[in-house]
Amino acid sequence: MRYLVCIIAYFLGFHIVSGQMYNGGSMYIHGGTSVYVSSGVYYFAPAGASTVTARGTGPGVLAFGPGVTTSGASPTHFVDGYAATYGTSAFDLPVGQAGILAPVRVASSASTETRAAYFYTSPSGIGAALSPGINAVSSVEYWHVVGNQPAFVSVSWRNTSDVSSLTGGNLNRLTIVGWDGSSWNEIPSTVDATSFTGGASTLTSGSISSNAAVNLSLYSYFSLGSKNPVCYTLATPSGLTRTWNGSWDGPVPTLSDAVVINAPYSGSLQCNSLVLNADLILSDGEVLDVVYGVTGSGKVVMSGEASLVQRDDSAAAPLIQLTKVTNPMRRLDYVFLSSPVNSMSVYMANLTSPLTTAVNGNFGTYPASAFFSYLTYNAAGNAYVAANATNVPIGKGLSATVASQAPYATSTAPGTWFTEMYPVHIRTTGTTNNGLVPVSVPANGWFFLGNPYPCAISGEKLLDAVGTTMRKTLYYWTHTTPRASWNNSGSNYNNADFATWNYSGGVAACAGCQVPNGKIASMQSVLMRSITPAATTLNLNNCLRELTGNDNFFRHVPSDRYWLNLTGSNGSFCQTLISYSADATLGEDSGYDSLKLGGATTSSLTSLIGTSRYAIQTRPSFEIGDQVPLQVDQPSAETLQISLANHEGVFADGSVVIYLFDSLLGIYHNLSTGGPYTFVQSVTADATRFRIVYQTVLSVPDNELSSKVVSYIKDSALYAQSNESIESIVIFDLTGRKVVEYTNVNAAIFQKPFHHAQGVYVAKIRLSSGVVANRKLMNQ
Repeated sequence: MRYLVCIIAYFLGFHIVSGQMYNGGSMYIHGGTSVYVSSGVYYFAPAGASTVTARGTGPGVLAFGPGVTTSGASPTHFVDGYAATYGTSAFDLPVGQAGILAPVRVASSASTETRAAYFYTSPSGIGAALSPGINAVSSVEYWHVVGNQPAFVSVSWRNTSDVSSLTGGNLNRLTIVGWDGSSWNEIPSTVDATSFTGGASTLTSGSISSNAAVNLSLYSYFSLGSKNPVCYTLATPSGLTRTWNGSWDGPVPTLSDAVVINAPYSGSLQCNSLVLNADLILSDGEVLDVVYGVTGSGKVVMSGEASLVQRDDSAAAPLIQLTKVTNPMRRLDYVFLSSPVNSMSVYMANLTSPLTTAVNGNFGTYPASAFFSYLTYNAAGNAYVAANATNVPIGKGLSATVASQAPYATSTAPGTWFTEMYPVHIRTTGTTNNGLVPVSVPANGWFFLGNPYPCAISGEKLLDAVGTTMRKTLYYWTHTTPRASWNNSGSNYNNADFATWNYSGGVAACAGCQVPNGKIASMQSVLMRSITPAATTLNLNNCLRELTGNDNFFRHVPSDRYWLNLTGSNGSFCQTLISYSADATLGEDSGYDSLKLGGATTSSLTSLIGTSRYAIQTRPSFEIGDQVPLQVDQPSAETLQISLANHEGVFADGSVVIYLFDSLLGIYHNLSTGGPYTFVQSVTADATRFRIVYQTVLSVPDNELSSKVVSYIKDSALYAQSNESIESIVIFDLTGRKVVEYTNVNAAIFQKPFHHAQGVYVAKIRLSSGVVANRKLMNQ
């Protein structure tokens, strides 16, 4: 290779001052030629210049000697081609292509040349085969790194890298991959908390570094890849067989041992393979963990919170008898279900038979099944259709509605027909599902995603698996609120009864209800939203299966988070979660921000991103100056309270105070130590009154210190609230006649029935400061 020393760079449009080299012109380095910068600082001009090297065999190279540094590289000026370093210290090679600066950091184990170039094109041209454990490789970019000594390698990403799609929105799955001549392999690596390009590593920009020096004689092409979700280890058979004939014929089996069951067996069991010549019985909390196949004429008899996990996707699955018990349900409540056996015809027959589906487990006692009206979403993902064995494939869910029959009473009177609640027992028998279960996902619509396995599945792994085809949110139905009325055919149910979960955590649907933990129990389905423009297929597999967590039927996490509860005097409840994570932005982040479902018939509290309402919102890493806008929706008048339900991370020790700022009344309320904030709201929806702040305004404007009053009449009740104590309220009609007077109120909030004629009234509200506020009221 021919060398040009940097002293002649001036003649190429460069100049050198005091050992510094300023690249203010355009330079092309031909193949087989190198420009070597021996010392000082190499500056890239911000505009009007370019540095390009030949990329073919025997490329051109801009080389930097030991101790040289660079400055000014940007998307408008970088090395479009190969750059090299000769030092052993970590060096950021400022390479890029097509208007993209994509530096790569190398730290060689010896002072020999290590060169690299960036290619903004799919690495599939290098090769397409993936090694086990790698789920996908970037379709956008790769780097060519050449050296004769091992080197630590760090690569960067930016918006154009589309890391979110590559990893399904989970940085824990990101890895460097290297091509060894036959497949793309994982290069053990860790996402840098602080990127070498500056700032925290997030889904939109950052860097990742190899955990050890990489053998550059084996790997020279590198890209970004996504690791498969962690699956269970397939234990190697020991060659030993353990037999149960009422007792073990030797030591208790391990995951490496084959097992034969010749007599009824009860309790948890681990084994490599299993022959059932008699039944195996699992009670709540017990687990059968088998690596490979289950054969024989016996079956696994399971209670609702027992778990059966098979590790090998292709192994023979056993016959099971699973009895699931719902939470107590009213007549006309419905529940989201899914088949754990491999025949929907068998499962539907079980659901519709009084011999296998009955209130309180009284099988065969009542004339019909405890359920009727089986519904699911149609192929368009936007409507209900009758469910049956043909239009509800395995892996899809359905809803089942509780029938109106004994032991429920027959009354249809308001306030009585829905008071009785009983659990429904569902018993299904059949060969269970194991391994791959393909699920068709509709285009742009809602659908039920069902758990097809006789154990819980991981919501986190499921959200990883869906990629960008769906909103990364699970909605669990909890049937907390009764149907609106006995014969109501529209708006029957309350969408506030959906509990919500994403990577940041979950929110409950009612006071005292369980917060979802992200597990989907056996025989359960959840509501999800497809956002793909065309129908796709989601492949469920054994990686999703969980050994625990199967007690969550119908009911990587950021640590800096808290929950707010809204409660109302008419029984309203709504919970919202505010979380902070370096993986999040102030915009909508799939898997970290979850929309509140519309259609709630009770009051709700949500946080806002723009004008959209969120049940769960995750914001960037916590800063004390952050403010979170809130919205309160109130379908009918009631006195409301906002309170702090729980807090973790930076909020746990009280050093960060969570204030609720009521801008209407100019009140900062300390939610951390001050208890609930009680208020009334005159409008149905208010998106401007409340926000969360973490530090109060030290100098409050005069207009925020002045007395403020809100008052209105709604649903035959008079409401008033002030930022100071109210002494009295006098109501006049428009003729000046006194209608009613309330004295000795002595409270900041007031509510009384108001049964007077429709029309306009005037309220004179006297405060403890002596200020009298006049408010015009409309009684409609």
